[in-house]
Amino acid sequence: MASLINSLMNRAGKQFGSDVYAHYTAVYTWDSNQMAHAMMGFAGTTLFIHTAARFGLEFWYGALFYIIPFLKDLTDIIADQRSGPTPQFEMNASRRREIWLDALTDNFFWLTGMILALFVMAMDCENRPWWVCVVILAGFLVFGSVIFLARLHFGKQKRQFDISGLPYFFRLPCFPGKLAGHSNNNGIRPKDEIENFVNRDRKKASHLLLYGPQHSFKTTLAVAIGSGLTVRRQAVRYLSKARLIEEYTPPIRTGHTVTEAIPPHKADIVIIDDLHHPDGLTNVFPALVGKSTVWVVPSKGIGIENSNGMDFEKWVEVITNGLKVEDGRNVEDLQKERLVPIELDKPQEGPQQLPDNLPTPLKILAPITLIISFGLIAFALGSLMMLPPCEVGCF
Repeated sequence: MASLINSLMNRAGKQFGSDVYAHYTAVYTWDSNQMAHAMMGFAGTTLFIHTAARFGLEFWYGALFYIIPFLKDLTDIIADQRSGPTPQFEMNASRRREIWLDALTDNFFWLTGMILALFVMAMDCENRPWWVCVVILAGFLVFGSVIFLARLHFGKQKRQFDISGLPYFFRLPCFPGKLAGHSNNNGIRPKDEIENFVNRDRKKASHLLLYGPQHSFKTTLAVAIGSGLTVRRQAVRYLSKARLIEEYTPPIRTGHTVTEAIPPHKADIVIIDDLHHPDGLTNVFPALVGKSTVWVVPSKGIGIENSNGMDFEKWVEVITNGLKVEDGRNVEDLQKERLVPIELDKPQEGPQQLPDNLPTPLKILAPITLIISFGLIAFALGSLMMLPPCEVGCF
């Protein structure tokens, strides 16, 4: 019991501290964003309640504030259907579910703030029926329970990103590069190999080798793969080759803080960037056996045998031998662990004009949402300033 109390006290103590010295995490950012939704719902509904009172209306009319978050989230959903400038990874059903789940979560926070404002106003009415406050309070508890479950779901996602070592968050549909090559001997396209890897389809690729010329968005693709895996709540570690060797140099780190990247031996998927030479990997390969990996190499690196560099064929040989897996281009048995090379095309020379891929509904709805939102708020504020105050109508 004493250890439990001490653990709870430590956990409570970690919730405090100035932002001056605290590291902003994905969990902190998500919590702050959702609390802003709830507080905007509370403030906006309170504003509309008092505006309704200026016109002699009952306080229920304050719920009309929901027009603003509804339009805002509808616009967000349409905006999130966009793909990158060179669309290769479509907005599939899984990603659409993520978008809708995020929108519903945002709405629950908006509505929780609105219900809280209605509850406070109902408590301030002298002639309120008792059951009104009970209904509002019950609604607040229901919405609060949903928010608690959403926090468990999204909190695990954000924590996985925080401890992954990924430099930024990026998703595959926004990938601006271009995949080269054709289907392998199994008839699987490079795009599908990447999607299968992110979806953790063990019957497909267990390891990916990303290679291509300079500025072909290799690191961007690796980060997008890692971000997609953290969304699926997978334990990912992204690091450079030098950092990988350091992590496996005694004494080996066993623990980590909430804002510190996990040791690679605790990750399910390890992403190794900045590979130019295989020196030092011999002692690391045994620790990576059994894990899924992503390797990021240039088309030519600092050569093993000469200064002209080694191409991806040599990297395939080094990695397949080190991990004791099959070359994914040749093996037909998809049950085997295999390394699949993914080539990226050289970018176009000179400045590139990004295509206008905004959906037409977004072009129409976005300005409408902004005009209605600012118009309603301006009307409410103007009414409070221009009309004489009167008692809020309860029922």
